[in-house]
Amino acid sequence: MPKEQRKRGRRAEKKRTKERTAADAAAPADPPAFFEDYTGAGADGDADITNEVGGPAFYGLLTEDESEYFKRADELLEGDAFGDAEERRLFLVNVFREAAGKELKLAHSQGCSRLLERLVREGAPAQLKGLMRAFSGHFINAVQHRFASHCCETLFVHAAPIATREMDPDYVATDDSATESASMESLFLSMVDELRPQLKELMVQRFASHTVRTVLLILAGRPVASESALVASRKKEGVGAAAPVHVEEGAAAMAVPERFTEAGEALLGAVNEQFGTEELRALAVHTIGSPALQVVIQLEMALPKKVRKQRRKAGLTLWGKLTGLAEEDEKKEKEKKSKKDIKKEEKEEKEEEKEEKDEEMTDAPATNAASGFFQNLLYDPVGSHLAENMMRHAPKKEFYQIYDAFMKGRMGSLARNETAAFVVQRVLERLDKPALSAALADIGPQVPGLIERSRVAVLKTLIDACITHSLDASSFADSITAAYTGADVPLVLAMLALPPAVLTAPAPEKPLPPGHPASKPSPQMLHGSLLAQSLLSHASLAPAILDSLHALPAESLIALAKHSTGSHVVQAALGTSPAARRRLLHPLLGHFAELAQHPVGSHIVDAAWAAPMNLRQQIAAELAAAEPVLRESFSGRAVWRNWGMDRYKTARRLWYALDKEEKDGRNGKDGKGREKSAIELARERHAANAAKGRGTGANGPLGKKRGAGEAVEAAKRQKVH
Repeated sequence: MPKEQRKRGRRAEKKRTKERTAADAAAPADPPAFFEDYTGAGADGDADITNEVGGPAFYGLLTEDESEYFKRADELLEGDAFGDAEERRLFLVNVFREAAGKELKLAHSQGCSRLLERLVREGAPAQLKGLMRAFSGHFINAVQHRFASHCCETLFVHAAPIATREMDPDYVATDDSATESASMESLFLSMVDELRPQLKELMVQRFASHTVRTVLLILAGRPVASESALVASRKKEGVGAAAPVHVEEGAAAMAVPERFTEAGEALLGAVNEQFGTEELRALAVHTIGSPALQVVIQLEMALPKKVRKQRRKAGLTLWGKLTGLAEEDEKKEKEKKSKKDIKKEEKEEKEEEKEEKDEEMTDAPATNAASGFFQNLLYDPVGSHLAENMMRHAPKKEFYQIYDAFMKGRMGSLARNETAAFVVQRVLERLDKPALSAALADIGPQVPGLIERSRVAVLKTLIDACITHSLDASSFADSITAAYTGADVPLVLAMLALPPAVLTAPAPEKPLPPGHPASKPSPQMLHGSLLAQSLLSHASLAPAILDSLHALPAESLIALAKHSTGSHVVQAALGTSPAARRRLLHPLLGHFAELAQHPVGSHIVDAAWAAPMNLRQQIAAELAAAEPVLRESFSGRAVWRNWGMDRYKTARRLWYALDKEEKDGRNGKDGKGREKSAIELARERHAANAAKGRGTGANGPLGKKRGAGEAVEAAKRQKVH
């Protein structure tokens, strides 16, 4: 690379020195040292330091000794280097004592904010109230900071259960929180009042948007974990502590104080007041603001029917502004008026015909613009998520109102679009039987084109909806199979996008260890497998796929049973009729020991337990002959336990009784034929839910990850027949 032309000599050097001195004198003073730690609104530091809500506040820096102490405390808490729980509690008390007065410094520190999150997760109610008091008056700045926003979010999530417990009149604080004069409810509502005036700016701020969504869900009594896709950032790092205590999987709602509900409705009103129609539409396609708007509309649609009706009459519904359908209620109210009132108004209407026509001409462009916006929203990569969320959570009346206005009769054309197809899937899941029949007729002609474009997720959703509503979809399934059978490839392999050469290829010399993650299947292969499983779940739609599986050579069927995605189709086929199960298992005889040692094929061996007794005995004999090899394999040991092979070798009579015990358990009886009590049945249901199905996941969905480590595999294989 050529060098810069520079003059040599003492005179040239003196000249350059003078120029540097003059440039340093003219340059502004160095920025404060705390700007180096503050990254502003962007992760890359390219954003401005100031923002619309207000400039950043500087709360000081931790000294080197303080920073070293808190980092060491974080390491000790993460490593759990304590003798017992009491020792850990005393250590937390000391850390909280050292952090007193430095809460804001910790929250805004890149290295110590994780410690503050951990303290929030493990702190007592009195300690969390102290943190709420320390942040009071500074929430606006904190929720916009890259690190402090996560601390605020964690604090809000763990403060809500305390406010819920304080609702109980018999609640007695077990710690120093009894000395706190203010309740957690009042502290939380004070924070909401602080954020409300700047809600418009916070919803589109990069870091504050996540916190605003969390606050909205908490005020509505919704578990935050149920909406993690709308709340958590993709780049958010876990602290490694326990999950929030108030969140339970499958929980529908959380009890919150009545003032929380009122504050939530006030925030919905603030959004409606601060955002005009045009601003709301811009927010719908905003990358950061759209998820926040999804939460707002979801909560608005979950309001009581009476409140929703009042908001519709007042024209305060957000979904009405987005869709332009708010005038429908006014038309229905006019239809309810008595005939006398209509006759009285006829004269007035005739006198004002010209004015009404002018008003209609002026109102028509606005209505058309609103309807056109929502139609374009279905095709927008960002806005389609909002439309999808609306169709999922809209009440029945509003759902069909939107469906009739924008999607009825257009399901086929919408299904062809890569983005709008996701909205179509949510609609198909909620349509009633007559509307679903019309959608089936609309999408049917588009089947060849959808399969050609590898967009079969809509077809799978439509098949599932038809099965749910007991709607005949045999002709629709025939069109699917006809579209796949055009190539010289078996139907199953065509649906899986799996060339036959892949199945006949030799296995690698060094197979992946159980803990090594396998490569992810392509989306085309994954959706094809899900479609095949949906067809196999209904007796009238399964024969074509079953015939294709039965026509495969034994070598291809064995290779398919070892394939991470194709094995789910074989597994689903084993759950069909006994005759189909018998025909499918016969080619596998003599290879079950080989399949049992394979991390994927072992699931097929577990599913073969439902075979008739004569086939089951042959498979058990094959496994018993290969006992030394199976005991050396992780998957083989799991199959050995699940098949109860120890009983097979030592107590054959008890092994035969396993089948009867399973049948009696499904029929509500114990092994002796006695009817089980209600508490026994409840315990079994609880254990089944905890185990999430069979030990090896034989009946599990395709979404379960296989080969994610011995710990995960061991957890899946705890259930022993």
